[in-house]
Formats: sequence, C-alpha cells, structure tokens
Amino acid sequence: FDIGFAQQLCDASRQVGDDGDKRTAVSEELADVICYALAIANEIDNHRYQVILTNNLGNAYFILGMKEETVSSYKQAIFMTNSSDAPIQRVLSTAHTNLGDFYMEQDSLDSAFFHLNLALRAKVNESDKFRTYFIMSWYYEEKEQFDSAWKYNQLSLNLATQSQRQKQRNLALSQMG
Repeated sequence: FDIGFAQQLCDASRQVGDDGDKRTAVSEELADVICYALAIANEIDNHRYQVILTNNLGNAYFILGMKEETVSSYKQAIFMTNSSDAPIQRVLSTAHTNLGDFYMEQDSLDSAFFHLNLALRAKVNESDKFRTYFIMSWYYEEKEQFDSAWKYNQLSLNLATQSQRQKQRNLALSQMG
C-alpha cells in the first residue's frame, strides 16, 4: 500500500469541482483510504505521515459536511505537530489554514481569524502562504475592512504569479535538457 495514494485522492477530491455527488463519492473513498493509511502510519510509527493523514482526513470530513469530525481532525493534526521539522511545520500551517477556512464557512469569524493568524506565524516558506492570504482577504472583506482585504488579496496574487513564473521556468529548463 502506497501511503502517498491518500494524498493523490485528497488532491483529486479538490479538483472534482461543483459536481456534489461525484465529489462526495470521491471524499467518502478518500476518508476510507486515509483511515487505512493512518492505521499503517500508526503501526509503523511514522509521525510525519500520521500528521499529514490526520489533516487530510479533516479535508475529507469537511467536504462530506461532517463538522465535528472536521474540527477534531484538524485540531488533532495541530496537536501532533510538536516538531520543528519543516514538513511538519508546513502541515501545522496548513491545518490552521484549513480550520480558518472551515470557520469562515461557518461564519465564525473570530475563530477563523485566530487560526489564520497562527497559520501565518508557522515557520514555512512564504510561497506556502498563498491560500492563507486568500482566506484572510475573505475574512477582511466580511468584516468590511476593504483596505486589509485588498492587501491580503494582493499578497495571494503575488504568490500565485511567482509560482506560475517558477513553473514556466522549470518547464523551459526541463525541455532544454
């Protein structure tokens, strides 16, 4: 069993689009696979995969509308990130961003703001903050603080542009070789 398969399913569930039935079916399969992979990660005592998969399980529950399970999984992933290891710190930031996104969807703006700020404080590369900045712009828009909303929207757009340029450079370099 390839533990990375759970991540591939997670990515696929985000790409399904607005087809609710298809997205739910993928998410149900995703939740099953993540639980299976998590059992393996626990058995082999692989902390990094335990944290990643717990966070991804929260994503599946979020899509399925399972609110308590969503919050529980994200918070468990946050609690498990007791390492300064860069991949673990990235999951910490992602889990806080995911919780911020969840709370925004629930119109719980104070909780969203709290977790988004914690995501921005995590020790990750600036390029990893794209989604956090984007959700933060949504938060400020909801609060009708449009100058701040604009600022965070610009930060997310700048990161998206930088990322796209880097992908184009990498593609050009790979075609030269």
